[in-house]
Amino acid sequence: MRNALSFLLLMLVSTVPAPAEDNFSFPQDQKVRTVGNAVFEKLENGNILFSAKPGKGWPQIIFQDVPVDPEADRLFIRIKQCSPEKKDIPVLAESVTAGAMPPRYIHSLLKPGKFVDLALKLNPSAQRKKMTFRIACSSPKTAGAYEISGFRSGKIRTLADGWGFENPADSGTSVGPAEITGEYAFRGKKSLKLDLKGANNCVELIPDITDWRPYKQLRFTLYNPQPVPNLKTRILQINGKYLPRQCSIPGGNLTVKPESHSTFVLDLDTLPASVNRGKITRIQFFKGSPNTVFYLDEMKLYTAEEAETSSRNKLREEIGILIRNLRENSVHAGAYLKQRLDETAVLLEGSLQDLKQVKIHMTKARELLALTAVLKGRPEPLVLRGVPPTEKIFRDRTFNAASAVPFRISAAGNERESFQIVAFPDRKMTGVTVSARALSGPDGTEIPAKNVRINPVGYIELENSTAYSSSRNGFWPEVLQHNRPLDLADCLQPYWITVYVPSGQKAGVYRGTVDFSMKGKILARFPYEVRVFNFSLPVRGKCLTFFDWRYSPKDPAVRRRCYDLMLDCRLNPTGMYVNGNAQDGKRKPYQFHPHPDDLEHCLKRGMNLMCIWYLFDPAAPFQFSREYYAKVKTFLEYFLPVLKKHNAADIAVVNGFDEIMHQDPPEVKKRLGEAVKICSWLKHDFPDVKLCNVGKKMTISTDLMDIWFLAALPKEKTRDLTGKGGKVCFYSVYGNPGLMIDLPGMAPRILAWQGVKYDAAGIAYYSTYRPWAFNCPGGKIPTSINWSSRDINAATYAGRRSSKYRPTRQGDGNLFWPDVDGGVLPSIRIHNVRDGIEDYEYFALLRESAPNHPLLSIPDSIVMLGSDRYTKDYGKVSSYREKVAEAIEKLNRSANR
Repeated sequence: MRNALSFLLLMLVSTVPAPAEDNFSFPQDQKVRTVGNAVFEKLENGNILFSAKPGKGWPQIIFQDVPVDPEADRLFIRIKQCSPEKKDIPVLAESVTAGAMPPRYIHSLLKPGKFVDLALKLNPSAQRKKMTFRIACSSPKTAGAYEISGFRSGKIRTLADGWGFENPADSGTSVGPAEITGEYAFRGKKSLKLDLKGANNCVELIPDITDWRPYKQLRFTLYNPQPVPNLKTRILQINGKYLPRQCSIPGGNLTVKPESHSTFVLDLDTLPASVNRGKITRIQFFKGSPNTVFYLDEMKLYTAEEAETSSRNKLREEIGILIRNLRENSVHAGAYLKQRLDETAVLLEGSLQDLKQVKIHMTKARELLALTAVLKGRPEPLVLRGVPPTEKIFRDRTFNAASAVPFRISAAGNERESFQIVAFPDRKMTGVTVSARALSGPDGTEIPAKNVRINPVGYIELENSTAYSSSRNGFWPEVLQHNRPLDLADCLQPYWITVYVPSGQKAGVYRGTVDFSMKGKILARFPYEVRVFNFSLPVRGKCLTFFDWRYSPKDPAVRRRCYDLMLDCRLNPTGMYVNGNAQDGKRKPYQFHPHPDDLEHCLKRGMNLMCIWYLFDPAAPFQFSREYYAKVKTFLEYFLPVLKKHNAADIAVVNGFDEIMHQDPPEVKKRLGEAVKICSWLKHDFPDVKLCNVGKKMTISTDLMDIWFLAALPKEKTRDLTGKGGKVCFYSVYGNPGLMIDLPGMAPRILAWQGVKYDAAGIAYYSTYRPWAFNCPGGKIPTSINWSSRDINAATYAGRRSSKYRPTRQGDGNLFWPDVDGGVLPSIRIHNVRDGIEDYEYFALLRESAPNHPLLSIPDSIVMLGSDRYTKDYGKVSSYREKVAEAIEKLNRSANR
């Protein structure tokens, strides 16, 4: 009962650590007396020490004629519990003067050995200039001592005034591990430290204004002091309710970049219907694990008028900075850029009335400034820079990368290796073409020009990009478009260059160029080198890939091109959910991914896994009738001979029980029972068929499953699965590293490295292409270099009108983009996945020749398990990969002696 009472009282009493410079004192004529088994003494510093001895009753100290401002709504007290440990002594603070202040228990707010400031609520109807006040202990079982610095009355700032956390009157009421500190203030000198330790911890702020219907927004600023981003999402809740994905803070997710401030804006119109805006009682900052610290500052409720005024003032400030930068850079720019900088400055000066236009002009200003920064002092009309494939090039951010000349990459035989060339035009250029020459190598050998693929990098606009510390709204480099003449002007333009080194290519350094031309005249030439190693990667690799592919264009030529794009990336063009509708081959025709006409082609190109059936019956999900068993039997008896004819039976799998362990325990038990039955039957009747599962580790016999696609786990948690010959592969969804657009460029590549380090046999992802989610207006596929949010939906788990729409999941389930001919365009992400898989094959070759080689132990500085625990440094990864390649070369030379 006492705990419940204490919690209730916490709702009404504010506590913060005492700011040292705030002046608390007693009047010289302050009248003080004690009652019961208590004494007091005045200390040399002017404070009063109140001591209560053990015993029954209410030992208390009474302060008479405490001055109170008639307009005050709080009495502020500075007090310290002197004992070094927590004492279970209920401590009551109340007024003796009738009606002046309700009684409040304060013992839960005291901190042993530390001063805290308490803000006790005064009764607004009690208009008095003085009051009598007491602090009493209820039947203390042990001795207690409390040092009191003084009192002060005053008014608190409301949430509509804004909480700056500068002092108790400016801090509202908090419950949980929160304290005012002089660290990391966004404005002013102080902030509220949220020290969230342990699992499922929470800080609650109790708003003094409970009716939020007159307000439009809640704004606040958080600082993350850690050198890494949040390792686990922190959640904002209102009245204990999770915020929906469609909220202005989607899902309530609070992600702050390392050692940075981030301001969050909660649009109150986006709160869920379950939240009564007329009675808001709690603002909660909640986290699961691990331990974390945030610093909260500048929290305020805004009316619609205030929000608009604040936004416009901030916009004016940003515009002013941009105009100043445009003017400063115009002085040193060439004739064309000077004109564009000046024109954009003029447009910004007069565009504040049209918010849509001003944002367009601001983006253009930033793009021009980024372009000008590179071109400053350069006489060439077109400047070119080489950039690694894991670097995402934003047009509106200053480009700082300096590249070696010539730019250098390396590759084995039968490997594709990419890099970027970024073009910086100092004038308007129309119809610029980009072409590659053959690479010349040792002893007159060449890598032909046709082996060099060039793709202009297209940009796609992201909205609600908030899920990761790397997230930002705006245009992201993403789509690898067809090479064609482009107009270059006013912004940088990256080109994605991919060199395919044929199997068995002679080792050595190959030199080539990429030419940029206009009207038949070369504008600039970019030199680069490819170091070719003395070994080739196998056609069929060791890394199993299960990236769901279910798109099958009717045009055979288009379909084949789609398959080749997957196979170029060493991904198997097969689906996770093939025949998942209980197909009977008649009324419901069988599904095949890849198409039977392309099976032999895909096998020759290295396909190493093919799903032929997904165990699921829509008529009775996760239950399997006799009729269903018969359907599976009929299909396997028909298709297994076909696979054997193509020597493909060894790569075929039957998949089932998608994320079965993610359900409630009774449902898990029921589904596992059905899974055991059908797997046992398959193992008995079709012993050569491999079975696999995607999701959390199933608690069934390891004899019933051959391949387990699990979230990344340490080796000790998968040895029971691999000990009897089973294989474990790592399955990625929304984590970091992962495959969302707004993650760092290294994230897709490092997935395979994580697999190598923790003995995974491959990697998996639930979807690669979801054309139904694009929401292109009128079904028209965009063809420009920039795809706006009006042209296409980038959050592609589901369409915008779907109840399953996830606006913060950028590129979710979609690693390809639509092409106008019904085919697909690859993404930057899928090529970085490819590079990771090829890295995996390097390690596989090294392991075959030297199973205990020290390079097989990838250091923690490159990747570890957990969120965001991997390097973003391309140089570090590339250097380690080259060491692995050199070790393979050395072993090859030794074997050939």
